[in-house]
Amino acid sequence: MLSVAVGRSGQVLANGERLTPSVAERLREDMPLLAGMVTFYENNQLAGRGLDSAPQDGVTHLLPPADPDPMPTVDEEALAEAQTATAVLVRQGKVAEPVGAMVIPAQRGGVLFAVGGLDGELYVNGQALTQQWADTLRSEVPELASDIDRLQAMRAEWLDTPPQDRTLALAGSCTDPNCHTLH
Repeated sequence: MLSVAVGRSGQVLANGERLTPSVAERLREDMPLLAGMVTFYENNQLAGRGLDSAPQDGVTHLLPPADPDPMPTVDEEALAEAQTATAVLVRQGKVAEPVGAMVIPAQRGGVLFAVGGLDGELYVNGQALTQQWADTLRSEVPELASDIDRLQAMRAEWLDTPPQDRTLALAGSCTDPNCHTLH
């Protein structure tokens, strides 16, 4: 069962917990038949729509889980550029090394190379994932916009807690079948 409400702060709550990216991932894993609904509420949360367009109270018919999209090939040139930009972060002392990186390839070329920093920051393709950088990435790889949203939500969750070494924070945290995670 999935119980969803909006808290006093406007945050979507799922089964009594703040619907953060990590909670959403856990709910999708624990309740695969409700994964689509969890994603619906997570997307509403990211867009600031709360429970808008949500089904009314009661039973919602569930669709069987769909097979994952085929794994896109990694754009090796884009990956090399992102790794080079991340190497600069390593030299600057912001990232220990690009271990635990999350690599998300786009169908039509391009890649998101996300890595946690020693300062608690989330870096994507060599830069901190600020709103401006996220908008630039969306224009470069528009089909990965939802992944950028997910990474922004993860960064916001990280910034809610005191900075700490996030070097390995992404390793194993992605359950998306189209996501490559380096170890």
